[in-house]
Amino acid sequence: MFSLLPVLAAESAAPQNPLGSSLMMIGAIFLVFYFILIRPQQKEKQRHQEKIARLKKGDKIVTTGGLFGTIVSIKEKEGQAVIRISEVKGEPVKIEISQGAIATVLEEEPKQ
Repeated sequence: MFSLLPVLAAESAAPQNPLGSSLMMIGAIFLVFYFILIRPQQKEKQRHQEKIARLKKGDKIVTTGGLFGTIVSIKEKEGQAVIRISEVKGEPVKIEISQGAIATVLEEEPKQ
């Protein structure tokens, strides 16, 4: 008696391509990282650059070093801003910082 069972088993166990499935997994992991980590970070960086571009005299800011101040003037060509951080004996204390060192632009709270 001749059985076809071993022949059918051999055909169904066709060799799979491990390289193809590995590449698909790596691609899927990259897509997950892109949409969860990379893309939101790029959008946040773009929003920050737009805020820096819209700075004007009188804006209240916080620097990356933690200094609170008010913008006195902006030097566009040099990429710097002059900020007032305090007053000593009635005289304002002003410093020049790089515009890239501005971490946050503080929003004015509406007066009631």
